[in-house]
Amino acid sequence: MKQGKYIVIFIVTCMLTIAGCSSNEALEERDASPEASAEPQETKGWVFVGDEHYDKLPVNTENPILLNRIQARHRDKNKLIEGALHVVALHGKNTLENVVTTKFEAKLDTGTAGFALKLQRLKIDGRSITIPQDRNDFPLGFTLTKDGKQSYFVAENGIWGINDESNEFKRLTPSTYNGKTYEDLAKTAMEWTGGPIVAWNGDERLSPDGTQMVYFGDKHDVGSGDSALFALDIASGIETMIAHAEGYSYLLAGWLDSQRVISSKYNNSGSTYVMVHLNGKESKLDLRGDSPMVYDVQNEIIAYYTPFKSGGSEFRIASISKKGTVSEMVSFPIDGSSRQDGYASFSPDNTYFAAIFVPDDEPKARYLKVLDIRGHTLVDIASLPDTVSRSADIIGYDWVDENTLLITISEERPDGESISTWTFSIG
Repeated sequence: MKQGKYIVIFIVTCMLTIAGCSSNEALEERDASPEASAEPQETKGWVFVGDEHYDKLPVNTENPILLNRIQARHRDKNKLIEGALHVVALHGKNTLENVVTTKFEAKLDTGTAGFALKLQRLKIDGRSITIPQDRNDFPLGFTLTKDGKQSYFVAENGIWGINDESNEFKRLTPSTYNGKTYEDLAKTAMEWTGGPIVAWNGDERLSPDGTQMVYFGDKHDVGSGDSALFALDIASGIETMIAHAEGYSYLLAGWLDSQRVISSKYNNSGSTYVMVHLNGKESKLDLRGDSPMVYDVQNEIIAYYTPFKSGGSEFRIASISKKGTVSEMVSFPIDGSSRQDGYASFSPDNTYFAAIFVPDDEPKARYLKVLDIRGHTLVDIASLPDTVSRSADIIGYDWVDENTLLITISEERPDGESISTWTFSIG
């Protein structure tokens, strides 16, 4: 039995691309203050944010919070490396303003390891939001609710929340399953597979209302190679198996609403997509095409695509009814392949869908296409700001609001790669 089936996939849903602090003398100093950024400039719908890689913290606040990976060059290797974390808010004409942060440590003993976690608390719009200081040096998975009020930390043997007043952790998931601890199951896995690999809670996803968490695991049958879906009611701490089929494994694609998830269901013979209710009811989704792949899920609609044998693919946006009926809303072909960048393809109100594509005839290029779902029109963002070179490519994006994208651009310069961040308004 392949051990790969037992690897717990910890995906950090808020997608915090935070780089670690560095005191290496080989770094060239760069001013991290918002005032150091150039004045906002607009070229064909583009507005400049800064000469860094900024990512939006996925929390619904009046003023979007940005995290950047401040860049510096290694003097000897002339290579971009990542430096200190900088947290700012995006206001008005893309003016950056400081966010008050407090750094602290909190101790957590998971039972298999003890950690002194380096965290920081952000204060903005009257909210207190706790995030890691440095993801690259953070030993646990991390996610938070959309309002930012609750932060959750994920280890291989459990999920914890944190009290913002006491900085103390509280275990959310049960410490045993059918009377056995993680350590007990690890011993069983060792006998079956030769390694103590247990999927206790993997690929955890918070429900849109923040009350439930769904994840996959094999603790029901360690050594079988199969994974089931489990749901955790966060308030009560009750864990329930909501999807299981002998000989199959499940992998989450996303939440349709706070009661239903979309998951792939697969074995050695192939895979399909199913809709699973928290009450355990499962329905197969009738998606079009051969080997369809779900790209994103949000607010009762999904985006999926089907590759063509001759090259290119067909993208489809569809709504999913309470009974699991798939109703196509719009589709469009592309001459190329897609590149998924996080879980922010749909705009917050489901008006637009965005994705990065690689043209078949330009394998090194990266373009961003935006679909107006209601108007059935496609915007191809292939024209970049006038101030960047022709070699520039879009390498990342997120939604700032219902019709504004935060876009990261990479370009090659004589002294090496350069990164800049912009916003782009649709319509």
